Amino acid sequence: MSYPPETGSEISDTDGSAALEREIELLSHDIRSAVSDVIGGLRLIETQDLDAALRSQIGGIHASSEVLARLIEDALMFVSGGKHHHLLASNLHLRRFLRDMEKRWTMRGNLQGVTFTLDVAPDVPDVVQLDRLALERVLANLIGNAVKHAGESNVRLSVTLAEAEVLRFSVTDEGPGFSDAALTRLFSLNARSSEDEATGGGLGLHISKQNADTLGAKLSITNLASGGAQAVLEVPYQAWHAASDTGSGAPDLSAYRILVAEDNDTSQLLVSQMLATMGAECELASDGVEALNWMSRERFDLALIDIEMPRLGGLDVLRAARNRQRSGIYPSMPLIAMTTYVLRSNRDAIYAAGADGLLAKPLVSIESFGHALLHYIAAHASAPVIAAKGAEARQEALPYDRETLRNLLRIAGQEGAPELMDRLQSDLAMVSRGMRAAQASGDLAETRNHTHILISLSSAVGAGKVHKAAQALNTAARQGNADAVARDTPDLLDALDRLRAALAVVPPQGD
Repeated sequence: MSYPPETGSEISDTDGSAALEREIELLSHDIRSAVSDVIGGLRLIETQDLDAALRSQIGGIHASSEVLARLIEDALMFVSGGKHHHLLASNLHLRRFLRDMEKRWTMRGNLQGVTFTLDVAPDVPDVVQLDRLALERVLANLIGNAVKHAGESNVRLSVTLAEAEVLRFSVTDEGPGFSDAALTRLFSLNARSSEDEATGGGLGLHISKQNADTLGAKLSITNLASGGAQAVLEVPYQAWHAASDTGSGAPDLSAYRILVAEDNDTSQLLVSQMLATMGAECELASDGVEALNWMSRERFDLALIDIEMPRLGGLDVLRAARNRQRSGIYPSMPLIAMTTYVLRSNRDAIYAAGADGLLAKPLVSIESFGHALLHYIAAHASAPVIAAKGAEARQEALPYDRETLRNLLRIAGQEGAPELMDRLQSDLAMVSRGMRAAQASGDLAETRNHTHILISLSSAVGAGKVHKAAQALNTAARQGNADAVARDTPDLLDALDRLRAALAVVPPQGD
């Protein structure tokens, strides 16, 4: 690292502070660029032709790299004195978050001969309002501690909804447990004593307790009579409950994750509250550079880009994002501009830069805002994907076949079509709930029953990807292949969620 030369009194404290701030800014840029290169490189790996074990390994590395990026971003914001957006209340798609944790710790466990298992009860909410990074740090340190001391045995993360709707995360292992001395000072900084045989300084448990307090949760650790230890994080209802009842005609966006790039604090609050009310998970960027950093690190279903932002304006963000999507570094997603300037010349410049749509500010109606976002997401799903350079160009169609659905609605007739669509959505929702319950309990018979229904429903609307995945899962369940069912169920549920979301915006007469 280079510093300005020391020349005694010639450099004031102010000058030295400015030089240090500049050096931090330059280092932050290089660190973020390196992290983006790692994640971008992982995205370019074609995994469909790899065996299941290698796909799982890459998935775990990708999940870990995204956590690393969040931690680095938090550290850089801390040293630079920037805003910590994660401290604002925000929705978190809990099951998606837990699937990412499962990928990470399954990989880590495999490296150490430990079997990691995730169990999520069917009544656990899909969306909670928690600080994602704080929850990640609590669970990661608890699981990491368990994996470290479990030997070649089992570590389990169980998530349940306990009495009084307390959200309960339980990490159990089959290791030696904690010594009596360690139990008396579990959460103290550098709690390990020289008498403990276990390695490490006990810093992880201190971090877990610190972040549990941030969440407003209770953390406890005990030794089990059967051997091993159990760590329990209990989050009270008032700390996690995400109120998402719009009480109006606003749509449900709980299946989506949205990036909001907006420099105005009031607008940030307004947009994020609207999205939270509709159940969406959102992340905030205060300028164009932050927006590009977010898109380089993580996946979103849609990005809202304010045109007038400091450091890097919205038009430049749109151009850069489109170029990086073409190179395969960024995943494909709709980019929606937000601006108060809607003159024809402004609109032309915005669309020329790569915007998929344009929303005029201020946003005055949550209903029209929500339906506009659904429209752009559905339209993007039916558009050609921007192919990566060197990759074979391919078209990503809607998750159903338009002509098959049109024919189905024609048969139902003008009066029967709305009822048919309602029943279809109701049946798909029932299958989704049933499969999630079967996933949590490991019930292969229920998996077989619900995939059988899904095979029929997906065939009726020409949902080829869902149909094929449901057939494969049904076969695995019939054969008693619990490992294949556990591995492939999350992918089928994701595909089913996309099908339900796409069908939700189809008019009764078809699209």
